[in-house]
Amino acid sequence: MEPPTHFIGHNPGDFHSVMELYVGAPITVYDDNGNQKTYHVYEVVDVTDEGYNANDLKDDVLPRMLDETGARISLQTCINEQINRCILAR
Repeated sequence: MEPPTHFIGHNPGDFHSVMELYVGAPITVYDDNGNQKTYHVYEVVDVTDEGYNANDLKDDVLPRMLDETGARISLQTCINEQINRCILAR
């Protein structure tokens, strides 16, 4: 079983387009050999630096991002100094 992969990038910068992703959006990833895999966004969540949903501090997002199994990716970029946009896709 494939472990999840987590990518982090700067906003503004290379990851600025992460802010435009939405549930259902396709994300295509290429490996070093040019093989591609397309994932689809199933959750968009703004997360505190501690890993909690910024809109519901009782919601610990880290287990969903890092512990669930299967072929998945997550993308993370900063909104401000304390909040990050996280995109979960499978």
